[in-house]
Amino acid sequence: MQKIEIQDVSLESLKIVFERNPIGKAPFLFVLDESIIGQRDIFAKNCMQLFKHFAINPLFPYPNYIICPERIEDCVIPQLKSIDKAPKHFIKKIKRVKNREQSLLSKADTYQARIQNQSIDQDLNYIARKREDNRKLRDLCHQKNFCIQLVESLREKS
Repeated sequence: MQKIEIQDVSLESLKIVFERNPIGKAPFLFVLDESIIGQRDIFAKNCMQLFKHFAINPLFPYPNYIICPERIEDCVIPQLKSIDKAPKHFIKKIKRVKNREQSLLSKADTYQARIQNQSIDQDLNYIARKREDNRKLRDLCHQKNFCIQLVESLREKS
């Protein structure tokens, strides 16, 4: 996991940050400086524009997190209050890669390229639609079971 300290929220400076770092190829923490906490909404808006510009999904294949003590409204990017809350499974010590691990890494790179070729936004929209359909089906099944129990209890009484 890599950490980027953000001191300027302008679109141009953030574009330079996106170009210099392999965002989308590793998990990143965007740490907002104390002086720009008031501009956190502008930062989130500019970040989302750059994610769209560079065709990077902020959640897949590696998540990007914003470290900010105050909540940002209407932001798709996951937010954390402090660095301590960051997922521990991304924090690894760097050591020499063995041959077998190198072959697995090359396979992972291939899979990552395949994932980036897919339209993640369409997949997320599809999953959201299916989730809503499943919730409606669950509610209808509960309603049906209630009606069946009600009819059975009325039959028993009569």
